[in-house]
Amino acid sequence: MWQTYLIVIVALMAVAIQSDESEKKHNALIHSCLTANNLTALEFEEWSNQGDYSDSLEDLENVDMRLKCFTHCMAEKFDLLDDKGFLDADRIDNYEKLNETNRQIIIDCKTEYDNGKLEKCDYAFNMLLCYMENIKQTDE
Repeated sequence: MWQTYLIVIVALMAVAIQSDESEKKHNALIHSCLTANNLTALEFEEWSNQGDYSDSLEDLENVDMRLKCFTHCMAEKFDLLDDKGFLDADRIDNYEKLNETNRQIIIDCKTEYDNGKLEKCDYAFNMLLCYMENIKQTDE
């Protein structure tokens, strides 16, 4: 199930794996971010296996900061943040064109979180959860 979470991160970041070389690079970036945040694959897997992330939305201050910073690291490694550290939808388009629904979800999440009040790791994690919750609602 942790791979599902990675896919969600990748979907949010719209990184399309198009070749074996891209997959190797992607896996190296994931490993780099796990290592940089002293997070093991097992810890990551345990969190991602919970399935329902709404608890994380309601209890953000108790989510392990290493997980939050892993999310920021991934956005940074894929160069998806602008010079102010906010998610840039146009940079996502460099990897994969966003459809209108996904673009609007990102815009709505940015409206809520691009205010500079959150630390960078909290920002990245909140954006991810916002996206995941809104995608879930569109699927229902």
